[in-house]
Amino acid sequence: MTAPSAHPYADDKEAFALFRRFTGSEFTRLSRLLHSLDLAAHQTVYNQDTPAVSFYLLKSGALSLQRCGEDGKIHRLTVVTAGRSAGRAALWPEENQHPETALTLEPCILLALVRQDFLMLQKKEPALTVKLLTALQQEIYQEWLDSRIEFHALTARLNQANILL
Repeated sequence: MTAPSAHPYADDKEAFALFRRFTGSEFTRLSRLLHSLDLAAHQTVYNQDTPAVSFYLLKSGALSLQRCGEDGKIHRLTVVTAGRSAGRAALWPEENQHPETALTLEPCILLALVRQDFLMLQKKEPALTVKLLTALQQEIYQEWLDSRIEFHALTARLNQANILL
């Protein structure tokens, strides 16, 4: 039997690539601001064009990020899996609204960082918030690299099948 963690999210540090560069002390200070949410499948986490009040880390489950186009059609942008983030607009000062809708595809556990708590942290510990934003930027860059690889693989398969002209 293991001793209980000093903080409820202490064991989550390694589960999120976003936090792997944080020291234990930095993660503890940041994790004190996180709120756990247990959601059933097919629940809305946030809606497109609504105020971006929270940033989310997906501890377990899967989320669909989708956007309603001008034609009224719903377009899935991506599926967010455990260890990744969503609701990033809440951390960008120039963003006031979510650009997409997030729906749970299965039961999910999310850790939420409320925008107001992030702004407070920004004033109290600017170095910690810069480290968080830098880690988030790296996560976004890695997602872009992964999507490029997937795009090129799909294009190669279409070319092999003589589907593309």
